[in-house]
Amino acid sequence: MRKENKRMLAVVLSAVCVLTAAGMDGSISVASTETRQTDSIEKTQTISSALASVLEQIPEVAAVAVSTQEWHQKAVSNVDGETDVLLAGEEGSEVVGKLYHNTIVDVEEKGVVWTRVSADEVNGYVKSDSLAFGTDAVRRADQVCPVVEKPMEDNGAIVRTRESEPAKTLAQIEEEQKAAAQAAEEARKAEEAKKKAEEEAAAAQAQQQAQEAQASQQAVTAATSGEQALLAALIFCEAGGEPYEGQVAVGAVVMNRVRSGIFPNSITEVIYQSGQFGPAITGKLDAVLADGRTTASCYQAAADALAGANPIGEALYFGNGDYGQLIGNHWFH
Repeated sequence: MRKENKRMLAVVLSAVCVLTAAGMDGSISVASTETRQTDSIEKTQTISSALASVLEQIPEVAAVAVSTQEWHQKAVSNVDGETDVLLAGEEGSEVVGKLYHNTIVDVEEKGVVWTRVSADEVNGYVKSDSLAFGTDAVRRADQVCPVVEKPMEDNGAIVRTRESEPAKTLAQIEEEQKAAAQAAEEARKAEEAKKKAEEEAAAAQAQQQAQEAQASQQAVTAATSGEQALLAALIFCEAGGEPYEGQVAVGAVVMNRVRSGIFPNSITEVIYQSGQFGPAITGKLDAVLADGRTTASCYQAAADALAGANPIGEALYFGNGDYGQLIGNHWFH
């Protein structure tokens, strides 16, 4: 309760006592009694008015008392940053810990300039003006220490408590800084390891693709003279009357199939695959091979196709249709 309220109540109680005593004095004369009754009435009215004013404030005073009860022998940090906790209550004393913007402390000894506090493992002195006490603590805590509900560890019961950053000793702060630095270093190393692994995986994939391409090319360039003659004979049968580019294009279709993965992986198997090339089906191809009618142009077209010449991209088919890439009389698609 505020000091002015206490003084007012004391005056009221004193006045009531005086009035009671005056009422009990029966030896006073009638004239004096009338005069004193008049004075008493005026005083009683004044006192009653003051008493009514005090009584009106009782709920407010009581509410303040309830709200500040939480902060009996406690205080909350009243600065927005950090506050040093000193070993002794004097400037230049050794720093033993720190309070933060919403740290709640136990007040061991309150002074005008310095207050001795304890919080968690920190014990020492802080400037009194860096702490909020009483009703100031209520207002400060409502701003920076919200009330939250948390379950208790032992039985799970829900309790209401204020969120507060604990005070820390210098040793704790140093340990946390080391842990943070170590975590950052580990995160950096993990990121580097991840990046290296990704680079190695990409390099391995590129190497594998290069090896596969090389193997495919080697398979093509390592074609036997018999396979080259077979390819030349097919070119003769399918495009003997076509321009030279059209002859190379037929050879490229065969080589595209060898590399595709959806057709056989050899020239001979591709050419003789069931239902694919008409001359192989009818026997004309074998007849050309037998009598050696293949022209020099078709032999050269086969050699160029084996060496990688490809005027038709990834086309796997050719014929007399009307879509794809037209070379001579054939559409390649």
